[in-house]
Amino acid sequence: MKRGWKTYRLFLVGWLVFITNPFQAFSQIEDITAPEESLQEGLFSSDDEQISTGTFEAYDQYLKNPLDLNSATADELALLYILSEEQIQHFLDYKKYQGLLLSIYELQAIKGFDSSTIKRLLPYVEVDTRKALGYKDPFLKRLTKPDKHFIIVRYSQSLNLPTGFFQQDSTPKIYAGSPARTYFRYQLRRAGDYSFGLTLDKDPGERFLLKEGKDKGLPDFYSFHAGIYNRGKIKSFIVGDYQFQSGQGLLFTSGFHLGSNEPVKAVNRYSTGISPFTSAMETGFFRGVAITLQPLNKLFFSTFYSNRKLDAGLETNEEGKLIAVSLPTNGLHRKESEYQKKKVFGEQVFGADLRYKNGPFELGSSMVKTHFEHPIQLPLKDYNLFNFRGKELLAASGYYKFRWQNFSFFGEVATSGKDGFGFINGFSTKLAPEVSMSFVHRSYSKEFTSLYGGAFGENTRNNNESGVFIGLKAKPVKGWELAAFFDKYRFPWLKFRVDAPSGGEGAMLRVKHKPKGWLMWYAQINYRSKGLNFRADSLNIDLVKQTKFVQYRLNADYTANQYLKMRSRLQMSKFTHGASSMGTTLFQDFSYAREKWSLGTRFAIFDTDFDTRQYVYEKDVLYSFSVPAYSGKGTRSYLIFHWELTHNIDFWGRFAITHYTEQYEKGTGADAIEGNIHPDVKFQVKVKL
Repeated sequence: MKRGWKTYRLFLVGWLVFITNPFQAFSQIEDITAPEESLQEGLFSSDDEQISTGTFEAYDQYLKNPLDLNSATADELALLYILSEEQIQHFLDYKKYQGLLLSIYELQAIKGFDSSTIKRLLPYVEVDTRKALGYKDPFLKRLTKPDKHFIIVRYSQSLNLPTGFFQQDSTPKIYAGSPARTYFRYQLRRAGDYSFGLTLDKDPGERFLLKEGKDKGLPDFYSFHAGIYNRGKIKSFIVGDYQFQSGQGLLFTSGFHLGSNEPVKAVNRYSTGISPFTSAMETGFFRGVAITLQPLNKLFFSTFYSNRKLDAGLETNEEGKLIAVSLPTNGLHRKESEYQKKKVFGEQVFGADLRYKNGPFELGSSMVKTHFEHPIQLPLKDYNLFNFRGKELLAASGYYKFRWQNFSFFGEVATSGKDGFGFINGFSTKLAPEVSMSFVHRSYSKEFTSLYGGAFGENTRNNNESGVFIGLKAKPVKGWELAAFFDKYRFPWLKFRVDAPSGGEGAMLRVKHKPKGWLMWYAQINYRSKGLNFRADSLNIDLVKQTKFVQYRLNADYTANQYLKMRSRLQMSKFTHGASSMGTTLFQDFSYAREKWSLGTRFAIFDTDFDTRQYVYEKDVLYSFSVPAYSGKGTRSYLIFHWELTHNIDFWGRFAITHYTEQYEKGTGADAIEGNIHPDVKFQVKVKL
């Protein structure tokens, strides 16, 4: 540890010397940080254990389909998390009085749109000039002129395989399929007009094409959709796989939202309605038919029906009837025990939403009725005593949003089953031109069940929680930015590994400075306290004791020239629960980009344990995300390469390797991997059609 700390100290001293005494040649270089990369890092920089693949997949779905500015709604623009409410209103006013945009360059004429804002916005928006000029080709002709028409093929594999892939003596291997993960995606899309898509995915250990059983001839996972938009009073109509989001997410959410790392923008959710599902996630979507109608100018009505099979562990109860005792959500079907749970549990969902929207004023109501093929009867524990059990669940909610002077208010109240109740209310405001504040109060009863929701909160599920959140963001001086939040929460009932009512608090403080166009640095502290069981050996019982987790981060981004960018980061974390443990991660990134190709690399050293593990965003191939947990002691590095072979063909390659210095086996059971070196590769080809 002492030797490792010397390395960290040397690196830190060198880094401080660099940013305080930069090369004279750098002084004239402008900031060329890619807007896409900057936004990704900003969205997913909390290194929180709550980071999930679903969040990244939802981000992929929304941000990788550029918005047509001439048809984009206020909610769709807000979900980019780039524009303020004032900027969105200025944009809508411009369209109202000046008409549809004829060029993307018109953004410069809109009040509040400075060059920095436009630069961040450009990768995610587009202007359909034919629509602005009044052209309307027949539908079949428009099918030949899509905005997006491509195929993506991806292959990835770990080169150090778990024991489940090997035959041992006379025992056959546990995993039935190959160790590769394969992915295929096809998309044909024109913004605001139509969308068709197909996604195929196979996880490591799964069979790609099943040779027998109920899914014979099909890949392990497939997703498809066909949608049309803006046909008179029909605003959207989708057949296949889709998502739905309304209100503040108490009943319906697509899964894409900022964490509390953005203390003002994070608190308000948006009603985006029906959207195609194009992810490789095997949960979190509906399969069936959905439609949104606009019977009146400012009135929208959405309804949908979904009928799909879920993974479940089924058993026969004392009455001889099947019941679901487990509901796996990892989507893995590698071995016989996992495959036996695949698509054996029917779920039918009927939902509806009525929304009135007039500028910044919104008033709506949602309902959802779910019917399961067999009753859900999860094993009864003290902490899940109030969880949903049964075959049917009815839930409903009402939500609102409005502006008054400098305040934006929002909220939603919902009920589920017989006794479930939850609500969330909040506001955001500008205390001064460069000072913004947010406030949220939420309360979700222990009986409240939201099967498809994900409103703002500390728990993964919106139940058994109450809390108050205050966020602040300010730019006191040009080039400086402060961001902070404080969150106080309470859990009235027991939780997993928490055998008593508990509570805690979370806080964050970040100071960001951009002294030059080529340099940006920030320092950040995150704090979180929660209850957790603590074994009191003298009493031979578990007591609930507060854990404390503190993370420190020092980060610098700097641009050497128009081709080369660098990032340095030092992260340290401390976990206290009786005893204390420390974790440290240090990494250096280099990114080099030319017109037809780019190269990125990282070298990281880490010294952590499970409680102080560090989640760090890594660059990956297009439409793929990597946020591994740096846990243990060792190094990790990766190299990623992108080459535009032709105007229509792009190739990506990625090689990553983790080397542990004191760990010679990883995982348990069939997932156990021998050795201390873990390399993996990934290749992807995108063909524009």
